Amino acid sequence: MKRDTGAATFFLCFPLAVLVVLTASLGIFADDLYVRETENWKSQSIAQDMFNLIIIAPVLLTSSSFSFFKKRTGIFITVGTLLFLIYSFTIYCFSVHFNQLFLVYCLILGLSVYIFAFLMSSLSATLVSEWFDEKIPTKITSRFLILVALLFCFLWLREIIPAMIQNKTPKSIETAGLLTNPVQVLDLSIFLPAFIFIACFLLKKNKIAIMLTPIVLVFFVLMNMNMIFILIKSSGGQRIFSMILIVGFLFFASIILLFVFLNRLKKKSTMLSFTHFYGDESYS
Repeated sequence: MKRDTGAATFFLCFPLAVLVVLTASLGIFADDLYVRETENWKSQSIAQDMFNLIIIAPVLLTSSSFSFFKKRTGIFITVGTLLFLIYSFTIYCFSVHFNQLFLVYCLILGLSVYIFAFLMSSLSATLVSEWFDEKIPTKITSRFLILVALLFCFLWLREIIPAMIQNKTPKSIETAGLLTNPVQVLDLSIFLPAFIFIACFLLKKNKIAIMLTPIVLVFFVLMNMNMIFILIKSSGGQRIFSMILIVGFLFFASIILLFVFLNRLKKKSTMLSFTHFYGDESYS
C-alpha cells in the first residue's frame, strides 16, 4: 500500500464533507427544496439534514483527520461514517422527489461508495485482526448484533405482513407519501442479514468479521443518533416516546461496545499489518 493512504483518506473525505454540508444547509434553509414532499416526509428530511450538518460532516472530517495522522481508530470511524452516508443518500436519491440538488445527491452517493470501497480494499489487504488483542468482546457483541437485527426485522414485519394480507398500504408509507419504505427495503434486503452474518462469524473470531465489527458499531451509533433526531422532530405521543427509549438504549449499548472494542487495539500493532496500510513504520 502506498505511503500516502492516510492523506488520501482525508483529501477524499474533505470534499465529500463539504458537499454534505451544502445539501444539509440548503435542505434546512431553502423553502422550496422539499415542496413536493408530504409534511411528514419533509419533516423527516429536514431532521436528516440537521443531523448531517451537526454530526455527520464534523465526524467525517475529524475521523479522516485522525487517519491522516495515522490513528487506527480514525479508519474505523471514517469507514462507518461512509457506510452511513451510503445508506442515507440512497434514500435521498430514490425517495426524495426530484429537486435542484438531485445531481449533488448522486455525487455524494457515488463518492461515498467509491471511498468506502477504496478504504475497505486497503483494510482487507492488512492483517487488521492483529491490531486487536485477545480480549475483544466477541460474544456479547455478536449477541447484540443479532438482537438489533431481529428487533428491526420484527418491527418492520409487524407492519408489512398485516398490510400484505389485507392488500393495503402500510400507514407509515401513506403518511410519508412514498411508494415503499426505503428504510425497510435497505434493512430487510441488505443490512440486517449482513449484521447476522457478521455476528455469526464474529463468534468464531473470523478475521474479516473482527475487521467489520467496529465499522458496524460506528454505523449503529450514528444511525441510532439519527433516529432520535428524526423521532424528536416527528409528532409526539406515547409511541414516539417509547421508541426514543428503545433507540436510546441501542445508542448507549452501541457506543459502549464500540469503546470497549476499540480499547482492545494493541498499543503496538504488528509492523506488517500497519505498514501495509500506511506504507511506513510509524503508527499509534
